[in-house]
Amino acid sequence: MPPVLCNFLFCNKVEAGEGKYNLEGIFYRVHAAGYPCRHRCCVVVGWCGDGGIHSFGLRFLTPDKRRALFEVPSYPFRLTPSYPYFNGVVEVVLPLDGEGVYWFEVTLNGEPCGFFPIHAETLPGGSLHPPA
Repeated sequence: MPPVLCNFLFCNKVEAGEGKYNLEGIFYRVHAAGYPCRHRCCVVVGWCGDGGIHSFGLRFLTPDKRRALFEVPSYPFRLTPSYPYFNGVVEVVLPLDGEGVYWFEVTLNGEPCGFFPIHAETLPGGSLHPPA
């Protein structure tokens, strides 16, 4: 049985230690003062399953899903009966050309596995603090 994708998160920072992950600043929306811009973050991709050696890939797509802005083609991981969970932490810089819903495509062992959105929004007046 292939692994199951059990989480997909965006966050500002990840610290790992003693078998635990501490995620700081989980989000699904990026606020920009203007475009084009770049946003540095971490993508956490979690898998669970019985065992085996696998790999996942990520493609960051434009809002129309026609063009990849960057790709992480292969991130290998191993699952075993005693370690049935794996969290891959990928540090990325998101190139944002304008407002819209951008997409991450996830693959498992080279096969499409799902799409996850991230929203890019322009803040009023170019402020980096969201309105109250």
